[in-house]
Amino acid sequence: MYKKRKNVEIKGIKRDIIEEYANYGSTVYAPITRDGLSLDKKANKYEVQPEALSSYAGLQELHNVLQTTKPGVFESRIDVSKIKFQFKKKLTRKEVEHMAALNRAQLFIETVQDKKNDADKTKKEDIMGDLKMRPPTPVHQPNNRKESGHEADDKRRRAIILLQRLIRGRAMQNMMFEGKEKRLDLITELRATEDWKAQSDLPEEKELLAAYQERIKDGVAEALQSSIISKTMDSLSKELVRLK
Repeated sequence: MYKKRKNVEIKGIKRDIIEEYANYGSTVYAPITRDGLSLDKKANKYEVQPEALSSYAGLQELHNVLQTTKPGVFESRIDVSKIKFQFKKKLTRKEVEHMAALNRAQLFIETVQDKKNDADKTKKEDIMGDLKMRPPTPVHQPNNRKESGHEADDKRRRAIILLQRLIRGRAMQNMMFEGKEKRLDLITELRATEDWKAQSDLPEEKELLAAYQERIKDGVAEALQSSIISKTMDSLSKELVRLK
């Protein structure tokens, strides 16, 4: 009685072992402490990663071996006749009559539709036989030369390339504008040092301004380098995790 009362809320829910082992947030890998000791606490040591499943060549080789040793392993042998028989057996007399009426109505609709399509086709053929076909309207082409399919494809491709270049150029222009707006204070400071250097007459002041300007440039270069290095290290660490 205690066990039945404990499992009354999860009645009918079966354990999906494949789903639990595929999900690294499940209780197999992260058991709940209040549930006590789990038998799958050290589930990692039972994991097996065959080399045949880690590459396409291995999968292809495994497929060929299975197909050679067991030719019918990839063929489906599901027979639905038994299921259909059980389904029909469970139907009531009223449901059987209803299904028969639906089938008769569907057959009648298909017959009427076929007759209508045949009549429309015959009528269209008669009309087309009576009327004379209109000649194609001439299209003006330069040098009295018709445009071939290859030339049309080439024009379309060039138009697509031009559109892509315009979109990419606009995106780069927006990126440069955003960068200029973000670094506006720095640009103003660099320009101010140039003005100070031009207005200064003493060599000591010019040296101080040159050193100050070099420090600003070094700071910008280090910020760019740190950004590139951090992105590179991040992508390398993610690639390492993916390979593991």
